[in-house]
Amino acid sequence: MMQNELITKRPVAAIGEEIGAELGAQMVNSYADANPSDLASYVIGKNIIEQILAQPGCQGIRFYNAYNEQGVKTLVYLAIDAQGFPLTEYHVIVANGEIC
Repeated sequence: MMQNELITKRPVAAIGEEIGAELGAQMVNSYADANPSDLASYVIGKNIIEQILAQPGCQGIRFYNAYNEQGVKTLVYLAIDAQGFPLTEYHVIVANGEIC
Protein backbone atom coordinates (compact mmCIF):
# COMPACT_ATOMS: atom_id res chain seq x y z
CA MET A 1 0.00 0.00 0.00
CA MET A 2 2.80 2.44 0.85
CA GLN A 3 4.40 1.78 -2.55
CA ASN A 4 1.12 2.62 -4.32
CA GLU A 5 0.86 5.86 -2.34
CA LEU A 6 4.41 6.79 -3.35
CA ILE A 7 3.64 6.18 -7.02
CA THR A 8 0.54 8.37 -6.96
CA LYS A 9 2.15 11.24 -5.01
CA ARG A 10 5.37 11.73 -6.98
CA PRO A 11 6.92 10.70 -10.28
CA VAL A 12 8.06 7.08 -10.47
CA ALA A 13 11.58 8.19 -11.42
CA ALA A 14 11.80 10.15 -8.13
CA ILE A 15 10.82 7.27 -5.82
CA GLY A 16 13.57 6.34 -3.38
CA GLU A 17 16.07 8.36 -1.45
CA GLU A 18 19.53 8.28 0.06
CA ILE A 19 19.23 7.04 3.64
CA GLY A 20 22.88 6.88 4.66
CA ALA A 21 24.97 4.00 5.93
CA GLU A 22 23.86 4.17 9.57
CA LEU A 23 20.11 4.05 8.91
CA GLY A 24 20.64 1.49 6.15
CA ALA A 25 22.54 -0.81 8.51
CA GLN A 26 19.88 -0.36 11.20
CA MET A 27 17.11 -1.29 8.76
CA VAL A 28 19.01 -4.34 7.46
CA ASN A 29 19.79 -5.53 10.99
CA SER A 30 16.17 -5.09 12.12
CA TYR A 31 14.97 -7.21 9.19
CA ALA A 32 17.63 -9.86 9.80
CA ASP A 33 16.71 -10.06 13.49
CA ALA A 34 13.02 -10.51 12.64
CA ASN A 35 13.67 -12.96 9.76
CA PRO A 36 16.77 -15.00 10.64
CA SER A 37 16.10 -17.75 8.08
CA ASP A 38 15.46 -15.42 5.13
CA LEU A 39 18.07 -14.52 2.52
CA ALA A 40 20.24 -11.65 3.67
CA SER A 41 20.74 -10.00 0.29
CA TYR A 42 20.62 -10.22 -3.49
CA VAL A 43 23.19 -9.15 -6.07
CA ILE A 44 22.03 -7.61 -9.34
CA GLY A 45 24.58 -6.88 -12.04
CA LYS A 46 25.00 -3.49 -13.65
CA ASN A 47 24.38 -4.83 -17.17
CA ILE A 48 20.85 -6.08 -16.53
CA ILE A 49 19.97 -2.91 -14.59
CA GLU A 50 21.13 -0.81 -17.54
CA GLN A 51 19.20 -3.01 -20.00
CA ILE A 52 16.01 -2.61 -17.99
CA LEU A 53 16.41 1.15 -17.60
CA ALA A 54 17.19 1.55 -21.32
CA GLN A 55 13.76 0.26 -22.36
CA PRO A 56 11.65 3.00 -23.98
CA GLY A 57 9.39 4.61 -21.38
CA CYS A 58 11.11 3.01 -18.39
CA GLN A 59 10.96 5.21 -15.29
CA GLY A 60 11.79 2.62 -12.64
CA ILE A 61 12.14 -1.04 -11.76
CA ARG A 62 9.72 -3.18 -9.77
CA PHE A 63 11.17 -6.16 -7.88
CA TYR A 64 9.08 -9.27 -7.29
CA ASN A 65 9.88 -12.07 -4.86
CA ALA A 66 10.09 -15.34 -6.75
CA TYR A 67 11.50 -18.86 -6.80
CA ASN A 68 13.87 -19.85 -9.59
CA GLU A 69 13.85 -23.18 -11.47
CA GLN A 70 15.69 -24.87 -8.58
CA GLY A 71 13.21 -23.58 -6.00
CA VAL A 72 15.64 -21.00 -4.56
CA LYS A 73 14.21 -17.64 -3.50
CA THR A 74 15.22 -14.86 -5.86
CA LEU A 75 13.96 -11.66 -7.45
CA VAL A 76 12.34 -10.97 -10.80
CA TYR A 77 12.78 -7.39 -12.03
CA LEU A 78 10.48 -5.60 -14.41
CA ALA A 79 10.63 -2.15 -15.96
CA ILE A 80 7.74 0.16 -15.10
CA ASP A 81 6.44 3.28 -16.81
CA ALA A 82 5.69 6.72 -15.34
CA GLN A 83 2.37 5.47 -13.93
CA GLY A 84 3.97 2.42 -12.31
CA PHE A 85 2.59 -0.01 -14.88
CA PRO A 86 4.83 -2.85 -16.08
CA LEU A 87 6.49 -2.57 -19.48
CA THR A 88 5.91 -6.10 -20.69
CA GLU A 89 6.55 -5.27 -24.32
CA TYR A 90 7.67 -2.40 -26.48
CA HIS A 91 7.95 -1.70 -30.17
CA VAL A 92 10.84 -0.43 -32.24
CA ILE A 93 11.06 0.90 -35.75
CA VAL A 94 13.78 -0.84 -37.73
CA ALA A 95 15.86 0.62 -40.59
CA ASN A 96 13.26 -0.16 -43.29
CA GLY A 97 10.51 1.58 -41.28
CA GLU A 98 8.84 -1.64 -40.15
CA ILE A 99 7.43 -1.67 -36.61
CA CYS A 100 8.57 -4.69 -34.62
